[in-house]
Amino acid sequence: MAKADTAKNEAPAPDAGGKPKKKKILILAVILVLLLGAGGGAAWYFLKGKTDKKPVEEVLNPVFVPLDTFTVNLQKDPDDHVLQVGLSLKIYKPELEEKIKNAMPEIRNALLLLLSSKRASELSTITGKVQLAGDIISSVDGVLGIPHKSSKPMAVQPPSIVPPVAAVPSALPQQPVSVNSLANTVAVQNPPPPPPVASAPPPVAPVPEPEDKNGVAGVLFSSFIIQ
Repeated sequence: MAKADTAKNEAPAPDAGGKPKKKKILILAVILVLLLGAGGGAAWYFLKGKTDKKPVEEVLNPVFVPLDTFTVNLQKDPDDHVLQVGLSLKIYKPELEEKIKNAMPEIRNALLLLLSSKRASELSTITGKVQLAGDIISSVDGVLGIPHKSSKPMAVQPPSIVPPVAAVPSALPQQPVSVNSLANTVAVQNPPPPPPVASAPPPVAPVPEPEDKNGVAGVLFSSFIIQ
């Protein structure tokens, strides 16, 4: 009996704390899952925020490249005229300045041919000067190998239409006529004045095209003399 009692006393007692340990493990697993989910959500938020941001446009400051003064003979209009003009090219890409300097002989040749093809009457108006600036940009971009859209054609004002006037007989008829026919003849000889014709609006200078920052963006005249 003593041995049996001793065996009972030596038998391992059931673990009273088994259930609390399991609960702790379960709670830790739940916390770990929540932490992983929160970390994944934060990573997705930051990555999505980076991809949704619009790319920041590069701010480019304009650079002005002055050219030597041009003096050319214009086309007869009907008299001979000489044009003396100074100008600068406006660019935004810094590398274009070096390309312009290297291609200066070709650029001056192209501009001399362009300027000498103009007439004084074309260049004496604001419209003509704006058109000339667009032509200069196209010529320089062509020398540099930069594609450039041609200038839009200017709108032409349609001529005003004057209503025709009825033909008037040269003299009264010589044969005897009645009073009614004589009154009708006088009315024909003195027709009512035609209605006034609205005068055409003055021409409007064309609006320059938006600046193209890939090539020559603009032309600035420092002098413009026609003699």
